Amino acid sequence: MRHPLLNIIVLSIKIYRPFCKYLCPLGAIYGLFNKYSLYRYEIDYDKCIKCDLCHKKCDMNVVVHETPNSVECIRCGKCIKVCPKNAIKTTFAKNIDLNKKSNV
Repeated sequence: MRHPLLNIIVLSIKIYRPFCKYLCPLGAIYGLFNKYSLYRYEIDYDKCIKCDLCHKKCDMNVVVHETPNSVECIRCGKCIKVCPKNAIKTTFAKNIDLNKKSNV
């Protein structure tokens, strides 16, 4: 029987942050709050060409242009840096539901 730490070390060679992504209870709790976070990623769909560079660069395997505030996103910013059209922005949202239209 292998030691659990050895398993995590071996998994780390093949998977980016296996403990954080699959085992860490704190990461799971933080991930649940991504949906309600004030610090958010927004996609300008008029600029986005769906080249998939953001997804390819994401170590957490998030499809950023589809789910920019995924529970797996760790907000590293790599997707923002590789976007050729600068379609991904960070924002501090006052309104939790960004899809809801205001009455103003």
